[in-house]
Amino acid sequence: MDSATRVCWGLSGPDDPMMDTCRSCSEEIEQFVAVETVNLQPAECDMKWNLTGGEDGTEVWRLDNSCGGVALSQNNYRDFEFNGTFQRQDKDDDSIGFVFGYEDPGHFYLIIASGDWGTHGQYLKKYMYVLIFKHLLIVNETKPWRLVKVASETGTTTNDMMKAILSGEDTPGQTEVLYRSDIQGWHKDSIYSTSINYQPSINTLEIMVKKDGQDLWSKLWDKTFLQSKTIGKVGMFAHSQFVRFYDSTIKEECVI
Repeated sequence: MDSATRVCWGLSGPDDPMMDTCRSCSEEIEQFVAVETVNLQPAECDMKWNLTGGEDGTEVWRLDNSCGGVALSQNNYRDFEFNGTFQRQDKDDDSIGFVFGYEDPGHFYLIIASGDWGTHGQYLKKYMYVLIFKHLLIVNETKPWRLVKVASETGTTTNDMMKAILSGEDTPGQTEVLYRSDIQGWHKDSIYSTSINYQPSINTLEIMVKKDGQDLWSKLWDKTFLQSKTIGKVGMFAHSQFVRFYDSTIKEECVI
């Protein structure tokens, strides 16, 4: 309560702090703005992001093929709707996604997928070869779109968290896959849009993904999303992948 930035939701309670000192919830759709990037690996990577890309400066671009990282909002959100679109920008097939409920580099939710043709995995199967990148074991076999809860005991002090994220499996002390879709990754020539409607105040989460404007997959937890009620930042994720994020908006929801 002694923080200079206050985000408050209240039904009842004490008079201190006064509610008029808290950031209001207007339910207006706003342009998403990324203001910081975070490297999710301990490796010394010079990540290259452009947080003001595009003609109007509202796009977020990942401009290098290196460590996993996120581009994040300035504000924390609880009940909200977050929308964004991405299109890969090179011939690679690595991981792209969206984050929400970001508390710190070891605690957040992640919607993630890699290229649906999985060249890294095919190369491994054919030649029994393992790609080592900055001391991180990467096996990018095609995996389905999934929702991952990251609750890492090591965070960015080791590569264990990123290996767990990319594995697509539950990893004790690191990640839990909360949902796997039937769709195997993203296609190299398509555009993908994601909508995240997260209302932890009523235990509700809805995820919708479109491919080239057509419904691809969706999942609704209607008052049944019983994970921790996280207040955090939202943003974009990319691992070893050039990608363009655009048409990104955020709307706070005043759920009572």
